[in-house]
Amino acid sequence: MTPEKKGFTLPKKLLIFMITALIIEVFIFNFRFWTTLGNEPFPIELPYEEISGESYGLFTLNLSRRDISVKNLGFFLDPYETDIPIESTRAALYKAKLPAKIRVEYKDDKGTAHSVEKEFAVEKGLPLAMTVNAGNADSIVFSYDNAYLKQLSLNVRYDFSFSLYRFIILFLLPCFIIAFRSASKLWKIKIFDQELHISRKLLAVHLGLCALIFLSISVLFFSNPFFSDIPDIFGFYPELARSFANGYTYDAELPPQELLSLPDPYDPQVLSDPNVNYKLDRLLYNGRYYTYFGPLPCVLFYLPFYLITGSDMPHSVILLILLALFLTVASLALTEACKRYHRECSIAAFYTGFFTVITVTPLTVIASGDTFPYFIPILLAVCLLLTGMYFYLKAATLCDNNRNGNAYFALGSASIALIAACRPNLLFFVVVFVPLLLKYAIFKKSFLKRWLSFITPVIVIAIPVLAYNYVRFGNPFDYGYAYQLTINSMQRHPSVDSILAALWHFFLRPIHFTADFPYVRFLETEWSNPEGTLVQPVSGGILLLYPVLFFGLSCFFMKRSEMKNSLSTEMHLTSMAAILLSLVSCVISSISGGFITRYLMDFSTMLSLSAVFMIWKHTDNENRTAFVLRNLICIFLLIGSFHSFTQLFRSDLVDHGMLTDVKCRFEQAFEFWR
Repeated sequence: MTPEKKGFTLPKKLLIFMITALIIEVFIFNFRFWTTLGNEPFPIELPYEEISGESYGLFTLNLSRRDISVKNLGFFLDPYETDIPIESTRAALYKAKLPAKIRVEYKDDKGTAHSVEKEFAVEKGLPLAMTVNAGNADSIVFSYDNAYLKQLSLNVRYDFSFSLYRFIILFLLPCFIIAFRSASKLWKIKIFDQELHISRKLLAVHLGLCALIFLSISVLFFSNPFFSDIPDIFGFYPELARSFANGYTYDAELPPQELLSLPDPYDPQVLSDPNVNYKLDRLLYNGRYYTYFGPLPCVLFYLPFYLITGSDMPHSVILLILLALFLTVASLALTEACKRYHRECSIAAFYTGFFTVITVTPLTVIASGDTFPYFIPILLAVCLLLTGMYFYLKAATLCDNNRNGNAYFALGSASIALIAACRPNLLFFVVVFVPLLLKYAIFKKSFLKRWLSFITPVIVIAIPVLAYNYVRFGNPFDYGYAYQLTINSMQRHPSVDSILAALWHFFLRPIHFTADFPYVRFLETEWSNPEGTLVQPVSGGILLLYPVLFFGLSCFFMKRSEMKNSLSTEMHLTSMAAILLSLVSCVISSISGGFITRYLMDFSTMLSLSAVFMIWKHTDNENRTAFVLRNLICIFLLIGSFHSFTQLFRSDLVDHGMLTDVKCRFEQAFEFWR
């Protein structure tokens, strides 16, 4: 190694990246602070008594007698709260702090008209500023929404703002590119030693990385005002916990008589009438309310907490627990898959797979929503699916080494069976494990214990689940979907057009870009189902938002020279099954609920695993094709990370008054010219 190369050791590179990120953050992103450092504000007295009683303000500032050049304006705003309906069909109202919107219109000294508009996340007592470059304008007309204007100043000095989020991104971006570029040493360092063990240093680094991911997503959660203060209409799990504690399965509250007297209380058009009082997303059967959400989260979290404390367990705490569980089981499942399918896996290959799963799983969709309890059974079911994969892979590897894997087979079956008590829609993903388990499930006398390990947990778990359904609806296989009170028609009949539309919108819908932050346009879904379905604005199909998935699908058509290897064949069949079942899951979700962005979680994780297997196969080699593909994967992951970030700004949140602090604060954190 030459002396020049020795000078660029890893610690020195990290130090250079950190110093560069610090310089950009301090001097470039605070450009306006340095350019307005000598400014002194020129306060303007306002006729506050004329506008204090209005929710919408309009004020004209006359500058004809003032010899001053207007560079920027400073505002002191007093935010107010208002009642915002969460949805038109929901009876509850939620108090949300709205962003202040300022619109400025003026003519410069040449007579050219200008208009500037900006939103602010308002905090009481803090001044806000915006650049207008009005020059020697004679007058400025400005209007404002959702706030009372208390004071106006000209040529204010911008405050210095150090964004830790922005600094971390500026530091991590070059680190990521250097770490995963084709020539990186991480593509040559193996994750396992000869005995398939992981070093303690790498394990410590991985735990630190998972902690950083957990902390980052947690901050996104808490940036959403709904996360810690979810309206009571989403209290179906606390209601179920109180019902279980009292020895029954139905809700203690009786439905109103006017709802029971309707000819068809399940008709979504009838339920859309604001005069019809009902509990949204509950089941109505024999004059009682039930919950259609799987009871497992209630049994694991809500019921024990209620029995111990007598109060309801916060949804936010459970989501954080499930987030930690997801990171854990995703790490375990990928590690075990490496041991079985790719024992020579490099550190870079493993983490491209890990980041693929983390990025494609729509965790930011959870952070940006207002229906956190809806994600609890979905996320728990995904964790159970990954847990089952880990145990099955572990058992198969032990059997291949002539060791007893029956205990792991039992744990895997138990994990998969529990999905029926959580998110039954995902239960059919068990087919993904058929290529893995088929050769171990051949019926032989010597395999009797293994068969018992497979079947016994399923029977043990199925009995209470089927009994739960029977007690409620008199049919052990009836989950009650036909009795749901919701804004969608749960009894619609699928058509070819609706199925093709579902595949198009979930997977292939083109991305629409815009010049405004965050540069991606969210468009409402045009759904062709005549019976009506719920639609939500999206920015594109999942294969285009996350091109790493498209890469994984494309790799199936690339030349595979080692297909004669039984494990390679098993891996490809598993990947193909995951892809096909993801398509089926998309169709089932769209039929049962329409186009809803949270349904991406039903299949995105399993789809990402199929892409991961292909990444390992085609990039972790020392040839020219792998060299090119490594750089492509690096770019694809960065694109996917950006689109995950844009999900925080879904336009449908505006209708719920949700973009308050979330959108404005992140705009202020990432917008280049503050």
